[in-house]
Amino acid sequence: MYTLLSAPAAAPTYTPVGGVLNATAFAEWLVANAQTASKLILAPGEYLVPTPATSGTAHLELTDELSDIVIEMSGVTLIQENRVTTALRASNWRNVTLSGLTITYAELPTNRETGGSEPTCLKPHPLE
Repeated sequence: MYTLLSAPAAAPTYTPVGGVLNATAFAEWLVANAQTASKLILAPGEYLVPTPATSGTAHLELTDELSDIVIEMSGVTLIQENRVTTALRASNWRNVTLSGLTITYAELPTNRETGGSEPTCLKPHPLE
């Protein structure tokens, strides 16, 4: 006698188009798929997250209710367009694991200043 075992269903995977993560579409996808899955995956890759149109919001606003889910982001780098705006805001979550995410900015901070035509390095001042 043989028992037929079915393979576990693959976790739903969100793949951004053209290297850009549409924050609103991703947040809506999370909510829609969290109702039927215990694990959701953002496909590995580097994705630009544009500056939000509304002032005072984060690049990625994840504020809808989510519970009892793993959001797997291994191999994902989100590149925030603007350093001044918060990268990620999550709220209304219960027992949610966000795993493997790397966040960086399109324009990285620098310790250099420009003076004249050539940049010069800033030097730390000794404490007195």
